[in-house]
Amino acid sequence: MYLAWLTINRSCNFRCSWCYGQNTQFKNDLSMPLALAKDIIDLLAELGVRQINISGGEPTYHQDLFSIIEYIAQKNIKTGLVTNGYRLYDKDFIKEINRSALSRISFSLKGCNKEQYIQTTGIDVYDHIVKAIHNLNNLPSIQSSFQITLTKDNIEYLDDYIALSTIGGKRPISLMPCTTIFDENNQADSQYMIDFKYLVNILVSKFNSICDAVDKNILILHSIPECLWPKKFLTFLKSNNMLAPGCAIYSRITLYWDTDGSIFLCNRLNNFPVGKYNKDFKTKKEFEKFWFSKKLKTTCRKLCAYPVKQCTTCDDFKTCVGGCPVNWFALDPATIIKKEEIL
Repeated sequence: MYLAWLTINRSCNFRCSWCYGQNTQFKNDLSMPLALAKDIIDLLAELGVRQINISGGEPTYHQDLFSIIEYIAQKNIKTGLVTNGYRLYDKDFIKEINRSALSRISFSLKGCNKEQYIQTTGIDVYDHIVKAIHNLNNLPSIQSSFQITLTKDNIEYLDDYIALSTIGGKRPISLMPCTTIFDENNQADSQYMIDFKYLVNILVSKFNSICDAVDKNILILHSIPECLWPKKFLTFLKSNNMLAPGCAIYSRITLYWDTDGSIFLCNRLNNFPVGKYNKDFKTKKEFEKFWFSKKLKTTCRKLCAYPVKQCTTCDDFKTCVGGCPVNWFALDPATIIKKEEIL
């Protein structure tokens, strides 16, 4: 195992319309106890995990955040923090981060101006976000980057998002196409997703200007079927490490943990746990038996089954997997991946 995601709470001060965690209703009582966090971290250390990303909800509101970071560091594991950035406006909080053993911060931008932030999050926080971006300069020993989830509502403002990310200096940026989200009744919803071909055209047309703005430190998350990208462009992304690794469900080298110790196969499948700490496993040996069980392998294989028959003849299927499997909970792949696309 290389990477683990530790969801330490589900409460959040934002109410982003497209958030994959909205099916948790952002409940305050969905919070990981410190003792459980330590038990899971102990197990991850035994499994050889080299990095743990702490997420939420909004993890900066967890009362034991810095204790968790410190415990991870004691195991010689790097720690990443995925945050909406709001608390980074507070210089006292910045000082706490500086004193911690945090390795990196991924700052998720929810808007590019005051109106966008209100529309997406439901609250007026833009001025705080601007201060937070500048405050990243007060964290010299911690790597920081930005992440933008691309949706129907914000794709036309992509240039403005990039501009906002650079007001405190140039930092790496990740672009993540919005995928299917699930409501509290587990109903799949694609209303915020962008037509794949349209999104590809936008990213190709704006690619050079984005590269100039961030000194080529750009990463596009691998969720769109490869046959929808221009081949030369896709080859360029891959050869320059600008395309994030493919599906975690397919590769099975990433572990995702929920606040109660449940484990799921992808952050977007947080309402579909496949096992639980202290119930299905506790020790390294028990976990490996669970993780490599025939039952779980079958579940992963079904989720990553080719979306349309012609994918089986595609040379790129092992890296593409037909795009993010979660897409197909809400979309019909036969209308998107057509035979002529893979010839």
